[in-house]
Amino acid sequence: MTTVERTIRDLLAGQVDGGHLGGVLNDALRRQLVDVQRLLVILADYAPAYGVAENGGLGLLRHLLHQAGADAAFDGRSAVTMAAESSPEATATVHAIAAQLAGLDMPQLKKLQAAVNAAIDEPGKNNPRLETEQ
Repeated sequence: MTTVERTIRDLLAGQVDGGHLGGVLNDALRRQLVDVQRLLVILADYAPAYGVAENGGLGLLRHLLHQAGADAAFDGRSAVTMAAESSPEATATVHAIAAQLAGLDMPQLKKLQAAVNAAIDEPGKNNPRLETEQ
């Protein structure tokens, strides 16, 4: 039996139409059938063949998902974020944050939610350090 990763590699090697390949990638990611970090490495090898010069595997992933019209269905989550979710360090950090959140009362949670939403909407405005880095 062929793995999903092998099938994707074969499609890339055959330079299958980007829209079709993007649909395959979207399904594989949505259904968590592939390891995102390994997928990005595979995609990086084929990025030049698909005319993507920047950001290697991630750039090609975004390009193919866009061609398939699946970039909006990517749920706003980058492949990097998805890969980080599977790392032990990220998992430990999420658990530590969850433990801290469990101790907050509802007004504190609402205030925190508003701050997070503001940071997402205007990241530089709410984080002076980000403004100086840009």
